[in-house]
Amino acid sequence: MQKIFTLILRAHAIFGCCLYAGPSIALDTLKINQPIVFEAGADRLSEFSVCLSKGTFASVEVVQLGIDVKATLFRPDGTQLDVFDSPNDDAGEELVVIAADTTGCYKIEVAPFQTKKRNRGQCMISLIALDSNRNHYLDQVLTHLHGRGHVPGFRVSIANQSGTQYEYVAGYANLKEHIPFTGETYFSLESISKTFIGISLLMLKEEGKIDLDDDINQYLPFKVQNPHRPNSKISLRHLATHSAAINDGGEYNKACWITQEQSIDYRAFPKQVRKELKSLDGNRPGTLEAFMQSFFVPGGEAYSKSNFFKRPAGEEWYYSNVGSSLAALIIENISGMPYYEFVSQRIWKPLGLEDFRWHWDLDSARQRSERYALNDIVFPDVQCATYPDGGVMANGDVLNAYLRLWMTAGEGRQKILSESSWSEIMKGHFVQDSGRFQGIVNGLFWWHFSDGRMGHNGGSYGLNANMFFYPASKTGYTTVENISINESIDVMMQSRHLRQILQHIVPHYAALNVDDTGI
Repeated sequence: MQKIFTLILRAHAIFGCCLYAGPSIALDTLKINQPIVFEAGADRLSEFSVCLSKGTFASVEVVQLGIDVKATLFRPDGTQLDVFDSPNDDAGEELVVIAADTTGCYKIEVAPFQTKKRNRGQCMISLIALDSNRNHYLDQVLTHLHGRGHVPGFRVSIANQSGTQYEYVAGYANLKEHIPFTGETYFSLESISKTFIGISLLMLKEEGKIDLDDDINQYLPFKVQNPHRPNSKISLRHLATHSAAINDGGEYNKACWITQEQSIDYRAFPKQVRKELKSLDGNRPGTLEAFMQSFFVPGGEAYSKSNFFKRPAGEEWYYSNVGSSLAALIIENISGMPYYEFVSQRIWKPLGLEDFRWHWDLDSARQRSERYALNDIVFPDVQCATYPDGGVMANGDVLNAYLRLWMTAGEGRQKILSESSWSEIMKGHFVQDSGRFQGIVNGLFWWHFSDGRMGHNGGSYGLNANMFFYPASKTGYTTVENISINESIDVMMQSRHLRQILQHIVPHYAALNVDDTGI
């Protein structure tokens, strides 16, 4: 049974029937989903406090109505816990997430940014989710996010080494046919697909067939040379950590083509997306090796000196789909098998993960989510010769099983890698210590984040997917949304707040579990 908690507000303004405090402090209780409007301005400070017992979860939403504010959260002892601010200017929502690790009153301070545009306006605050049962809390807050209506369909799952602990699915995989998004709905993993390149490289390393620090040219049928740094070696480690000085640029689109035959009304898409999609028109289907040669060999259709950065390999991080697929081509050449077959036969089959599918192999019996732009526009089907960088399809169940594989370093399944090789993939191999991407830490096709999270994400036209876990608690999450986070500021904020909830709750999922045992 849900406990009773109190949100005590201290505000310095009132509109209509709402709370007002002049020189003195007034107290009031904010009831679930009963918003209160208040005035925010440079000459006033609005403070609210949520009194919670240890192990309780709460979310407070601050809606900006003409003024850009940030919300700062403080622990009961007065120490600052977090700052919640989204890049949505003076409209939209700020979401405060509280996972109470101690009993007491958590203060929320709402303050405006000092801008010439406007320094006073209204805001609305509401307690939108509150529960001591973590899964019930998640149901509340995710239902609220879904109610914003900016994402056609999405799925959220939390898992630990034992299995799935929580799942939430909402919306539609196909709006026109009213087909709901479910745990069985297939979707593209996009760049999460790159993690199979990392596993493949370590399998070949264990067999003594490659060295991660060798010059890649000894594994290729053509020569790859940075024209700006002709004496700079590029290694497999450079490719796997996105530090090989390879620039995808505009030439990457030459690797992809539209597979559907019916005509496409490009005018329905936003200008930038329209331009990129139209650039695929006329592209012919091609192979991985053929595109790599055209990109890296002088005289090739996609070759340009600008395909390389001027700094030598190993000095600067820059994300590269082409570099990732070049590593997959090396796997082909060393193994003697097409990359897709290597992954299917050497990884998926022995691990019992055969429900993974390549994009072109998904049979009609398996429901696939459409990929949406704004206004319910469906993106055309696109395939790429560089399929290793994003061509894997999955449903939620198999993605969760894959996440657990990483959390356990393959324990309990057929051993395709030693524990030390799993660790080798996941450890930090490259750190960007300056410049635009300062702070980036890469394993071998693997991400590290300052909050202790590791894993990979992926996104493209009409799709956003995440797979992360926290080694300290052996708990992680997966998400998928069938719209790109870049479609609009509203979509970006809904997606951002979804991740924000998970990044605050999942690290403490087990420690703050006081009333339930999951599912």
